[in-house]
Amino acid sequence: RYARPTLRRELQIAGVYIRFFNENVYARLEDSKRFFEQLFEVLDGETREYQHLVSGSASAEALDVVGSNVKLLWEAISNVVNQDRHLQSHPTLPRHIRLFVDTLKPVFTEDLQVKALSTLKVVAQSEELAQSMIAGLHLPALLSGLAPNRSDAIRVLVLDVLDAMLRGRRRSPSSSCRRARSSFCCT
Repeated sequence: RYARPTLRRELQIAGVYIRFFNENVYARLEDSKRFFEQLFEVLDGETREYQHLVSGSASAEALDVVGSNVKLLWEAISNVVNQDRHLQSHPTLPRHIRLFVDTLKPVFTEDLQVKALSTLKVVAQSEELAQSMIAGLHLPALLSGLAPNRSDAIRVLVLDVLDAMLRGRRRSPSSSCRRARSSFCCT
């Protein structure tokens, strides 16, 4: 079983309390690269634990704690990348692309899927990440987020991620992207 790095039930990585970091996004990190790498290591363990708990007969409280940790970690990844844009081309991203698309599996709640896709939208501006997504055959998993049984929020985020990947930078959606969204999303 995965050993969660907590101190008094509060998620902490590299000496940084994740909830505090997310609430104080302007707090500077001593070593953002190391923190970024460790965020993905812990996220990997937490998502595996979440899937394990869902497949078993886990208590609702345990599932809530792990689900909350996963959301905090996705948010922290977005925040650290927003602080240090060089992390968009960090080799950790392509190695962990599976975490983004695995979160689209039905076992994950929609709010976890939205958090993961929102984070992917922030980091998807890297050419290396787009190539890794294609080379690792993860694109079909991402495109599964466009299925009719998905919510509008999920479908819009998938289109935003694809737009960011294609354009290599984050920007407001173009009119063609808005038209594409309208064909996939209900109004």
